[in-house]
Amino acid sequence: MRFTDIAMSHLLDGLTSIVLVPRTIPMGQFGQELRSRFILRGIDFLEIDISRFAATAPVTCFCQELGIKWRDPLAPRILAHLPEACDFPEILPEVVWLTGFEETAPQTAQAWIDAAFVWSGNSKVLRDRGIRVPAVCVTMPWKAELRIPRSDIFFKVFHWWGIPSVLEMRLLCQNETSVENEFEIWQEYLVPRLCVGDPLLMPALLETRSLEEREIGPILQEIAIGRGWRKESLDSLGIEETFSLNDTKLNRMPELSGQVLSLWGEGVLNWTPDNGLSISSAALQIIGKHVAIKHRMWRGQSELVLPMIDALRLRVCDYMAGKHGCDWPIAHVEPKDLQESVAVRQTHYNCQLGHMETVLASWPSRQPVMRETAACIRGLRPLRNDLAHNRVMTFSKYQDLCERIDRVLNLLNRSS
Repeated sequence: MRFTDIAMSHLLDGLTSIVLVPRTIPMGQFGQELRSRFILRGIDFLEIDISRFAATAPVTCFCQELGIKWRDPLAPRILAHLPEACDFPEILPEVVWLTGFEETAPQTAQAWIDAAFVWSGNSKVLRDRGIRVPAVCVTMPWKAELRIPRSDIFFKVFHWWGIPSVLEMRLLCQNETSVENEFEIWQEYLVPRLCVGDPLLMPALLETRSLEEREIGPILQEIAIGRGWRKESLDSLGIEETFSLNDTKLNRMPELSGQVLSLWGEGVLNWTPDNGLSISSAALQIIGKHVAIKHRMWRGQSELVLPMIDALRLRVCDYMAGKHGCDWPIAHVEPKDLQESVAVRQTHYNCQLGHMETVLASWPSRQPVMRETAACIRGLRPLRNDLAHNRVMTFSKYQDLCERIDRVLNLLNRSS
């Protein structure tokens, strides 16, 4: 994962880091991912589950777990005094990883966050003296009541923000399906669009039979309720002010603050370079923004279907040019549209479906391959036009489209 790799690069540079994730992200799974990255990179790390040390001061825990010795047994145990008052062992891990914040009371969690920030200052002092001490890594779910220090030169705060993209979600879908039949291909394009900003929706949506609105609506509603989302609570976080049907496209990552931060922390909102700010489809369902969900379905369908239709159009262009020369679009019938008439004189590949159907249907020889191809294009044009006007299609219509395209391709291949 790009996110964890960037965070670990900073840790290896000795920078203490806090990694914040929305509360909807299962910390167990996130921890497994991070642990595997540590191991894969060969990083020597010490994991401390702070929920096991609720009654122990962070400074005491650090010293016990790392083998740090106070020179004066009676000296006050103050973390900021470590560089002047302690001896450090020669062998120390590269990273101290603090976990268990989701199971810890806010007061205790805050004490450990503050300790991590103080540790980052200690690290600078000690490194200037040639003593290399571990970087501290904190992984925790966002909690509004906790104070998180701002990033500085020696202390970094990372948010689960800007991932995963639609392409990354599509790759995840491919890992979950064999992509061997039409419905799995259908899933591969629709599910990532419905999961934009909220990858945890993917398992439930992959279990659907048609991915039509009447089926996915109740699923999204159930997920939202299971997360404790209610329209009233989301309204209080400012979801209406943040909502945009087209997903706000920004050239750079927006700052996480105010309403955006609160919605992100609840798992309601995310940002990716290819979509901008995106509200979870489950949250859209609970606040009644069904048109926005249909818009996401349409985007996924368009990305799949429109290139398929255009690929067939280009295949017909190649077939006609091979059989009848490159002037076939104007050999017997002129395009009705003046711009298309000019365009097809530049290249036959500019012939669009409407004129192509007319040419094939009126070709003098009336060959069977021409008639059947024209009939297929006649059936495809309404589907293409529906998508061109932002109307979603059903899976049964997609199946019909695939059958028509396959039939024409087989005809053209046999006739070539």
